[in-house]
Formats: sequence, C-alpha cells, structure tokens
Amino acid sequence: MTALDISLEEYHESFKRYVGNEKEPDESGKSLHQKKNGEKFYVRLNSHDIPLIKRDAVLVMITDID
Repeated sequence: MTALDISLEEYHESFKRYVGNEKEPDESGKSLHQKKNGEKFYVRLNSHDIPLIKRDAVLVMITDID
C-alpha cells in the first residue's frame, strides 16, 4: 500500500509535491484522505527522506486527526 492509495485523487499532485520537497525533519502537513467505504477524514502527514545505496526512499507516516 502507498500513501496515494488512501489519498483523494484530487490531492495526488499536491501530495507528490509535498513529499518531493526538502523539508525540516519534523515538518508536517494536513490532508483529506478517504477510506474504502468512501468516508473522508483528515490526517497529519509526516515524511522523512531516507538515503539508500541504490536509490533514495521516503518514509511517510499518516496519522488520523479526526
């Protein structure tokens, strides 16, 4: 599962920009996401870049704040 799997489609581009930008380590953002049943809820996004040998990765933590 990726973070985009629970993100509303209209937020995909802004989410990709958020994750791709350089941020302070503890910077976070608020976003509206959607459950499988269609129910919408707000979450807090925290992301951290993880440099790896073959390619870089991003750890994204999503916390329900509703």
